[in-house]
Amino acid sequence: MKLLIKIYTRLFSILTILKFKLLYGSKFKCSFSARLCPSLKVTIRKKGKLIIGKKVSLRDYITLNVTGGTLTLEDQVFINDFSSLNCRDSILIKENARLGQGVKVYDSDHDYKKDIIDSYLNSPVQIGSY
Repeated sequence: MKLLIKIYTRLFSILTILKFKLLYGSKFKCSFSARLCPSLKVTIRKKGKLIIGKKVSLRDYITLNVTGGTLTLEDQVFINDFSSLNCRDSILIKENARLGQGVKVYDSDHDYKKDIIDSYLNSPVQIGSY
């Protein structure tokens, strides 16, 4: 039974990777050794780019939004359930980093000093070893 579960999990992970490769082409780079749950939600807009390294593990109900920036998950990163990463500039999660359940990461904030609704202040984010 455990072997069947492993095969099922691996198969759906590969199908999830292929789905996003078809949807986003060169904007989505992912190692086939990554483990992506089928509930993963990915949105890549404008010139955004998502890079997922080897043996990355993304649990259930994770959202990755990339709008014009680059979101990089280096090798062996683990992100737990119900987390969200929102990138407009640059988010880098370094090798072997672990993010707990429900973590929210943003590299931007609304510029409340301007009257324009879609005005943001952006700054790169790096999590993990320097």
